[in-house]
Amino acid sequence: MKKRFRKLLSFAMAAAMTVTLLPATASAAPDAAEGEANDNLLRIWYDEPATDWQTEALAIGNGYMGGLVYGGVASDKIHLNEKTVWDGGPAGGEANTNNYNYGNTNPIDTEEQRQAIRDNLNTIREKLEDKSQYVFGYDENSYSSAGTGTNGDAMDDLNKLMGDLTGYSAPRDYASIFINSHDVDESQVSGYIRDLDMRTALATVSYDYEGVHYTREYFNSYPDNVLVIRLTADKDGMIDFDTNLQSVFSYSASNTAEGDTITLRGSLSSNGLIAEAQLKVIPEGGEMTVDGSSINVTDADAATLILACGTDYKMELPSFRGEDPHAAVTERVNAAAEKGYDALKEDHVADHSALFSRLEIGFNEEIPQIPTDELIQKYRNMVDGNGGEIPTEAEQRALEIICYQFGRYLTIAGSREGALPTNLQGVWGEGSFTWYGDYHFNINIQMNYWPTLASNLAECQIPYNDFLDVLRVAGQDAVTAAFGIENEDGENGWLVGCFSTPYMFASMGQKGNAAGWNPIGSAWALLNAYEYYLYTGDMDYLRDELYPSMKSVANFWNEALYWSDSQQRYVSSPSYSPENGPIVAGASYDQQFIWQHFENTIAAAETLGVDQDLVAEWREKQENLDPVMVGDSGQVKEWYEETTFGKAQAGDLAEIDIPQWRVSLGASSGGQEPPHRHLSHLMALYPCNIISKDNPEYMDAAMVTLEERGLDATGWSKAHKLNLWARTGHSEEAFEIVQSAVGGGNSGFLTNLFSSHGGGANYKGYPIFQIDGNFGYTAGVNEMLLQSQLGYVQFLPTLPEEWNTGFVNGMVARGNFEIDMKWTDGVADYFTVTSRNGGEFTAEYPGLSEYTVIDAQGNPVATENLSADKISFQTEQGATYTITTETQTETVSKKTLEYFLNSAKEHLANGDVDDCVQAVKDLFNEAIAEGDAVMADENATRDQVINTAFKLMKAIQALNMKAADLTDLEMAVELAEMIDLNNYVSAGQQAFTDALAAAKDILADGNAMQAEADSAWNALVNAMSSLRMKANKDALESLLNEVAGLDLTQYTEESVAVFSNALASAKAVFANAALSVDNQDEVDNAVAVLRSAKDGLVAKSETPDPENPGGDTGDTGDTGNTGDTGNTGNTGNTGNTGNTGNTGNSGNNNNAGGSNNSSANKAAKTGDAAPIAGLMMLVIFSGAAAVVVSKKRAR
Repeated sequence: MKKRFRKLLSFAMAAAMTVTLLPATASAAPDAAEGEANDNLLRIWYDEPATDWQTEALAIGNGYMGGLVYGGVASDKIHLNEKTVWDGGPAGGEANTNNYNYGNTNPIDTEEQRQAIRDNLNTIREKLEDKSQYVFGYDENSYSSAGTGTNGDAMDDLNKLMGDLTGYSAPRDYASIFINSHDVDESQVSGYIRDLDMRTALATVSYDYEGVHYTREYFNSYPDNVLVIRLTADKDGMIDFDTNLQSVFSYSASNTAEGDTITLRGSLSSNGLIAEAQLKVIPEGGEMTVDGSSINVTDADAATLILACGTDYKMELPSFRGEDPHAAVTERVNAAAEKGYDALKEDHVADHSALFSRLEIGFNEEIPQIPTDELIQKYRNMVDGNGGEIPTEAEQRALEIICYQFGRYLTIAGSREGALPTNLQGVWGEGSFTWYGDYHFNINIQMNYWPTLASNLAECQIPYNDFLDVLRVAGQDAVTAAFGIENEDGENGWLVGCFSTPYMFASMGQKGNAAGWNPIGSAWALLNAYEYYLYTGDMDYLRDELYPSMKSVANFWNEALYWSDSQQRYVSSPSYSPENGPIVAGASYDQQFIWQHFENTIAAAETLGVDQDLVAEWREKQENLDPVMVGDSGQVKEWYEETTFGKAQAGDLAEIDIPQWRVSLGASSGGQEPPHRHLSHLMALYPCNIISKDNPEYMDAAMVTLEERGLDATGWSKAHKLNLWARTGHSEEAFEIVQSAVGGGNSGFLTNLFSSHGGGANYKGYPIFQIDGNFGYTAGVNEMLLQSQLGYVQFLPTLPEEWNTGFVNGMVARGNFEIDMKWTDGVADYFTVTSRNGGEFTAEYPGLSEYTVIDAQGNPVATENLSADKISFQTEQGATYTITTETQTETVSKKTLEYFLNSAKEHLANGDVDDCVQAVKDLFNEAIAEGDAVMADENATRDQVINTAFKLMKAIQALNMKAADLTDLEMAVELAEMIDLNNYVSAGQQAFTDALAAAKDILADGNAMQAEADSAWNALVNAMSSLRMKANKDALESLLNEVAGLDLTQYTEESVAVFSNALASAKAVFANAALSVDNQDEVDNAVAVLRSAKDGLVAKSETPDPENPGGDTGDTGDTGNTGDTGNTGNTGNTGNTGNTGNTGNSGNNNNAGGSNNSSANKAAKTGDAAPIAGLMMLVIFSGAAAVVVSKKRAR
C-alpha cells in the first residue's frame, strides 16, 4: 500500500516539475483592459471574439485533432479538424476500385515495360545534353506556364516519366461545435477577454453580463485524446445554453442527440472513409433536455463538454483502413467523462507544460499590456513606416519572443506520437485547403520540423519519422516507374515527388507540372530524420530504421546519376529547380541534396561500421557532383548554364534569357515579377552544410544571391531567408527578416500569430495560412542564437544589436547537449552545458579560450584550447558544466523561490494541508524549512535555489492527496472481528484473514488514500460475504449417540442391513467437515434416513401376520403420511411403540416434534446466517453512504 502511495506521489511530483517556474496558474490571466496587469508574456489575448479563422481564431490541438476557438458570447463556435479525415487514396479501402497505385502510371511488371521507361529517360537526357541548338537542350521558346503548370517540348518528354493524380486529394474540413447562450444581449456584455496561454495550452473566454462573471475554458488533451470545454459562472444556476455538432465533411453524415451525447457519423464519398465524433454534455445542477440534434442545458452551475472523434484510417499499406471508429470513440469519450474535468485538465497541463517549459528565452522585453492584435498592428506600422503608432523597443522584443514560442506551441499542438505529421496547415483550417493542404516535399514539410530538435521537442518529430517509414515502402515502385531501375526488394531506393498525402502518394508528381518532378524528395526528407539522430544520439533508431532507408536512397543515386560530358560531372537528369526555370540536367537543388545525402549516409555507415564497399562507391560519386557553382554575377548558380542573374549560355550559342525565371504564381507589382520565393539553389547553405564560414568563396556567393532575392516574399520564404542569413553570421540582415516576418501582415504573421503565405501583389493582398512559416521563423531564431552543424557548437553566431541583452535556457545542440546562455550588452556572461549523452564538447565564441569551465560542484574542468575562440572538453552523461568569465559566486535570483515559499506557507496557514496524508504534511514542513534556509543563505547556489523551488512545487502539487475517511472501513473491521471462524468451513477463511489484515494495515497507515481505503473495504466485505457457516450436525450427532448402543443381533437380518447402510452414510456425512449451511439438506436427510432405519428394525421374535403385516404395531393408514417424514419430533413418543405408524411424520421437518432439532430452527442459537446477515446490512448501508460521499467529492 505504501509503495502505491509513493508511486502516486512521485507521479504528482514529476507533473509539478514539468510546470515552468513562472508564478502562473492555468486559469485566465487578469484583464489588462480592466486595469489589472498582464503578468504572462506567453499569453496572447484579445478583447473581441474572432470572426475569421485564418487571422483571428485561436488554435488548440493535440496532434490528432485541432480546434479553432472563436469565443463568441451569444453564439460560440469551435471549429474542428481531424487529421485523418482525408479524401483520396484507394477508393473503398481494400476494394481499391480506382486502382490506386500511389500515383504511378507506368507499368513496370515486365523487362520490356521497364526498358521502355529507360528509353524515355535516355531520350530526355540526351536532349538535355545536346547543346547544338538550344542552351538547355530544348527550345526555350516552347516554355509557357500557368501557375506552377508547365508546357513545352521538355515537359512533353518529362510527362512520360511522371504519374497522375489518381487517388490524390486534400484533407476534408470536418465539423463545428456551436454553443448558443440563452437570452444574451451582447450590447450589455463588458470586460470581454479571449486568450491563449502557450505555457498550458489553455484557451479561455471571460466576460461580465448582468452582474455575473462568465468563463469558458478550452483545451485539446493529448493524454486523453479529447477536446474539452468548460462553462462556469461566479453565481450558481446561471449556465444556460444549447449546443450542437454540425458536419461539414459529408453531406450524408448523420447527426443525432440522445441522452447526454450528440453523435456525428458519416463517410467520405470519394473513398468510403468512416468518421465519427461524439460530444458529451455534462451539466452540474440544472436541467438537460434533448431537442432534435441539440442538447439544451438550463439553470446549471457549470457544464463540461467533451468531444472525441476518429476515423477508420490506419497508416498501413495497402488499404489504409483499420477498425470502425465507433467503439474507440465511445470508449474514449466515456472514459474522459468518468475521469472528470479537473483530472483531464491536470493531465493535459502537465503533459503540455512538460514539453513547452523546457525552453525559455528573453531579450530584455516587457510584458505587453495591450491586446495582441493591437501589438501586432503597432509592429506592422513600424515595418511599413506608415506613420502609425509603433511599439516600444521592449514591446518589440516581447512580440518577437511570442512569435518564436508560438512556433514551439504549434509543434506540440500539431505533432504528437501516434498521429500523422503536420501538413501545410498543420491540423487547422476551415473550408477548402490551399494547395491541397498536403505534404509538400520540396521544402514545406521539412520546414515544419526545422525547429523541433533545437527547440528541445525531439518527441514531436516522431510522427514525421514514422510517416517516412511507411512512405519508404510506397515509394519503391516510383523508382522503377520513373527511372526503369529494378527495385523489387527496395534495395535500390524509394522516391517521393513534390507532394504526398496520408495515402503515401509517391510518384513524380503529375503530368504537366514540372514542380512535381522532385526525385531528391526522399533524400531531403531523410535529412530531417538524420538530424533527429544527430541531436538525440538514438543509435537504435539509426541502426534499425533510418540507415536502411538512407542506404537504399544512396544506392538509388549511385545507380541513377548520369555522367554529363558537357558538364564533366555526375548529374541528376532530368532535373528541376523548385519552382521556376526550365527542365535541365543537374540543377543545383538536386546536386546539393544528393551530395549531402551521400555525406550523411557515409557518416552513418562509418558510425555503424558497415557497408564499406558501398561507401567507396558513394564517395566516388559524391566527389564528382560539384554541388555549388559560382556565376558571373558572383552568385551561386541555380543552373549549370546560368551566367549572370536571369541569363544562360552554353557552348557556342548566344546568351539567352532563362525561361520561366522568377515565375511567381502571378504575384507581381507594377507588372514586374518580384524575386522568386524559392531559394532552391541555396540549400547548400541551409538546411545542408556544404556552404559555411569555413569556405568564404561560397559564402560570399550565397550572400550575393540572398541580396538579389531581397526581403519581400511569402511567409515561409521569409522564414527560409531568415535561416539562410543566420548561417551567414550577418545579424543585421537576419534581423531585418525577423522584422519583415513579424510585421509582414499577409506575408508574415497574422493577428492570431498564424503565418501567411499571402496572395496578390507581392503576396500582400490577402492571407493564405501556411504553417511552415511559423516553424521556419522559430528555426531561424534558433540559428541566430546557436549553431552546431559544423561538428562544434557556435554560441550566439548571429546576435543582432536589438537582442544585445538576453538569455536562453534549454536550447539543444547536435550531440544532445542542452545549452543555457546569458549575455549582457552583446557579451556573454556564461554558457551552461548539460551533456545528455556524454562525450566531447567543442564550442566556439570570441575569446572563449579565456573563459573558465567548471562542473556543477564548482570544480575546474580541464579544457583544450583549439584556438583563441574555440575550446573542447570531455563531458560525462547527465553532468552540467558552466563556461564563464566570472570567478566569484554567481548572484542567484530567488524571486521564483520566494513565490513558491510564500504560496506553500499560505496553503499551510489556510489549513489546506490538514487533511492530507502524513507524507504530504512531512513534505510541506521539510520544503518550507529548506526554503527558509536557502532564502537566508546569501551564498546559496543556483542549483540549491532551483531544487528547493522544485521541492516546494512538489509539495503544492501534492495537496490533492487527501487522507482517507476510514469510518466505513472501521465499521467493517469491527464486524469482522465479531466473527468466530470455528463456526465456518475452511473455504474462504484465508481470503477473509488476508482481507482483514490488509484492512487493519490501512487503518494503521497515516498515508492511506481514499481509493486504498475503499478498495480494502470492498475486499473485506466481499470476503465476509463469501464465508460459509458449517452445517448444523447436532441432531445427527445425537442420533448417532442414540443408536451406538443398539444390539443388532436382536433384529432381523434384512432390517439390520437397511440400518447398517443408513448408519454408514450418516457417519460419512458427520465426518465431512466441508459441509456448510448450503449443504444442510444433506445432513437433515442423513438424520431422517437413519431414524427411519432405526425405527424400522424388526425384532427376531416378531412374526408378521400375512393378512395384517402391520399387526397391532400401528395404523397402516398413518404410515402413508410419509410426506411428513421430517416430523421426527413425534418419534419422541416411542413409549407407545405400538403406534409406529406415526413414524411416517418424519418428513415434516418444519415441525420437528419433541426434539425440534433441525438446523433451521437452531440458527438463531448457533450464529448461522441470521446474525451475520443483520450485521451485513449495516455494512451495506455504510457502503451506500460511501458511494454517495464519493459522488459528492467527484462533483
